[in-house]
Amino acid sequence: MQNEEIEKKLVPEDDAPVEEQHPATEPAEALETPAVTPETPAGAGTPSVETPETSVETPGTPAEAPETSVETPDDLTKTSVFTPESAKEPEDADDVSMYYPDGDAEHIRADDAEEEDEPVFQKKKTEKSIKLTKGRIIAIVAIFLAYTLLMLGIGWYFFYKPDYTEEEVPFETDAPVSPETPPLDDKTTPEETEPPKTDDDQYRAESGVYNFLVIGHDGMAFLADVAMIVNLNTNDNTVSVMQIPRDTFVSTGVLTNKINAVFSTTYADAYNAGEENPSLVAAEEYAQLLEKSLCINIHHTIVMGLNGFNAIVDSVGGVDVYVQNALIYSDPEQGLVINIPAGYQHLDGYAAQGFVRFRNDYVQADLGRVNAQKIFMTALFTKVKSLVKSMDVSALTNLAKVVSEWVDTSMSFDEILAFAKLIVKVDLNNIHMTTLPGNTAWGYYVMNRKGTLDIVNTYFNIYNKEITDSIFDRYHTFCDPDDDEIMRVYDGDPSITITEVYDGEQIDDGELVIPFVGY
Repeated sequence: MQNEEIEKKLVPEDDAPVEEQHPATEPAEALETPAVTPETPAGAGTPSVETPETSVETPGTPAEAPETSVETPDDLTKTSVFTPESAKEPEDADDVSMYYPDGDAEHIRADDAEEEDEPVFQKKKTEKSIKLTKGRIIAIVAIFLAYTLLMLGIGWYFFYKPDYTEEEVPFETDAPVSPETPPLDDKTTPEETEPPKTDDDQYRAESGVYNFLVIGHDGMAFLADVAMIVNLNTNDNTVSVMQIPRDTFVSTGVLTNKINAVFSTTYADAYNAGEENPSLVAAEEYAQLLEKSLCINIHHTIVMGLNGFNAIVDSVGGVDVYVQNALIYSDPEQGLVINIPAGYQHLDGYAAQGFVRFRNDYVQADLGRVNAQKIFMTALFTKVKSLVKSMDVSALTNLAKVVSEWVDTSMSFDEILAFAKLIVKVDLNNIHMTTLPGNTAWGYYVMNRKGTLDIVNTYFNIYNKEITDSIFDRYHTFCDPDDDEIMRVYDGDPSITITEVYDGEQIDDGELVIPFVGY
């Protein structure tokens, strides 16, 4: 009974559960309380029981109770001082520092993370991932710059087109002044008789249209046996080619009066003057002659010799050509031997050179050779385009290397790349090939004025208005006014010319037939 009474005194009357108190972070002395001994009735015969010193405060009991030693169960010894709810100091529900007297911040943080249902290792990982070191910043900047350059390169490749629209017109656009002398009583001045020019009277170049002069010369006399004007129109994806026969008559003062000698003469002058690249200088003077006479604008020149031609053909793996009749010829002085059977043939560089130079058995001699060159150019274009389609990087790289080694041009590398990309987009049926309109006289090939003017305006005029007859070949570069036979062809009706226009598909289908002697 006595034990039961003692237990009743130790347990609150409202049967509230005993609250376990953990050590606080304050000094241990602040938690000590005077020992309290339960009151024992006088005369009790039970022996005294020792109990741990415990401060117990129960409602309705005196503040101080006599000290009593009582044995209690083990679980009772763990009971701390009971304090009524009203007497407790308010605690911070989130404060867990009391559980870690040593101030273990790492574990405190872990407990906070548990309350938020977020593992502490995830927090650490998140914080680490957003930390930017100097090396990472440099890497990010490098990647950004590389990506930007790549996008700019792709944009340049697909959209870049050279622009020459601001260039001056290279020929005279005013009609020649009449040599007639005005009457003596005519007191008017040219300013009074000629109306002021408007924008419609000016020649303005259209964007995306380009002209090139391509010259192929021999290795001995540097005669331009191959000369052609090539037009690239990127607005309608067309390529036009006008070949100039080597024996075309010109009155420029060269000894032979043939246009192929214009290049060799100017080349010799440039070479003797110590020019760094006499080929380009000669090509530029050749181009200026054509510009001023035919009223066209030539943006760039391209020059190659026979060795360069051979190397280009070999770099693409040869070209397949249909040979209409067997070609057999030899010239020991030039080291030239041509022996090509009739039918479909795969021509390497040397055999291809023989194909484009042969003229011995053609009825039209040099004109037959010019037409054979049309056939070969169509086959070469088809071969190069197939390499581009199949993405034959090795062959295309080899071709670019050979061109840079053997071809002289006024174009920069960027311009070469841009034009090559634009040309390969053209389809065969959009390639137009013709020869300078004209006919033969006195062993020359004489240009027909009206026929050539029509071809120039149709395929090679880059301006907003047509070239007029009054300014075309104003200095009679392609004729001799004192020679009736030459003037008969020059001023004759275009119907007398022996040339016509073919497209690439017609040539590829074999519609261009070259007449042979004896057939």
